[in-house]
Amino acid sequence: MPKHKIQLPASKSISNRLLVINALAGNKIKIKNLSAANDTAILNQILTAHLSRPASQIEEINCEDAGTAMRFLTAFFATQKGQWLLRGTDRMHQRPIKILVDKLKELGADIKYLGNEGCPPLLISGCVLQGKKISIDASISSQFISAILMVAPYLSNGLEIELTGTVASKPYIGMTLGLMQQCGISAVFEGSLITIKKGNYIAQEIEVENDWSAASYWYALTALSEDLEIELTGLLHNSLQGDNVVASWMEDFGVRTTYTGGVTALSKAQKQSTFFEKDFSNCPDLAPTFICLCATMGVEARFYGIESLAIKESDRTQALATELEKLGVKFIKNDNYWEMHPNSSLKEITTSIKFYTYGDHRLAMAFAMFKCILPNVEIK
Repeated sequence: MPKHKIQLPASKSISNRLLVINALAGNKIKIKNLSAANDTAILNQILTAHLSRPASQIEEINCEDAGTAMRFLTAFFATQKGQWLLRGTDRMHQRPIKILVDKLKELGADIKYLGNEGCPPLLISGCVLQGKKISIDASISSQFISAILMVAPYLSNGLEIELTGTVASKPYIGMTLGLMQQCGISAVFEGSLITIKKGNYIAQEIEVENDWSAASYWYALTALSEDLEIELTGLLHNSLQGDNVVASWMEDFGVRTTYTGGVTALSKAQKQSTFFEKDFSNCPDLAPTFICLCATMGVEARFYGIESLAIKESDRTQALATELEKLGVKFIKNDNYWEMHPNSSLKEITTSIKFYTYGDHRLAMAFAMFKCILPNVEIK
């Protein structure tokens, strides 16, 4: 069978961080291979407008459904001269941001809620924040921490952050610190303490690597095929992205990964497990892929560390439970994990199945794999 070469999109996570760093650097950083994702486009447009037109009155900023943009811009505009009204979609106005706002206020930020307490929209009056040592509950969203880290060099005394609780998505914090270091900032992460010294980002040229999260869907397709061979370009073996763990985890589903000359090749292997159990604390975006793959391949499973899925673009855990029920698949919360009980008669379903995606792109892509085994699948 011929090999299919796939050009993956650039990493949205890396792109979004570099855009904020570049804005703080005064547009001195050249970013190559910027993500074309909508979140990145929204963030880029907002920051570009800010750099060309400093606010002289209250500036209204619409983050739409871009959660990363809302979180990163909350910290960014808290350090900028002017007043900023940050809003988004109705769903965005339901997504909690209190932990981030509280910590920014602790550093001297002036932020007011204009709707429900603890959620956007926000009115931000920018000022000089005072660096000191703070503690933050790291179990909810690493983006809160990354948002504060990126502005930390521009605080009056730098910043120390003591992380408490189980750290969610730790590789994303490492990604943020790694990019900051590439751009000239002293950043140290030892134990549960992160130390950022006062400084300035320096001129730099950085090429964004391609997206391991996007690669997960091609891994799933390979797992569901008989003899498919796929070549993915632009991925780094030793990546800043925690989602590169997909390569080793997909071995349980019969997918072999080989790295040759900048190409990541996927091919079929014989191995397939009958039970899958992993902690997704460091890679929550992979969870929908593996949840649907287990359902598709009839693999019993337990999923740990997926609490943050409830505050993504949708409540992903509840959405998955609701939609998978249409297939006779049980996805149930049990103490500190979710368990999967597949339907052994799944491939015998001939009726039309309509999946709803709740405005969430990762659900749409995860549900797509059911089309590989069922004749009448519609994704709304």
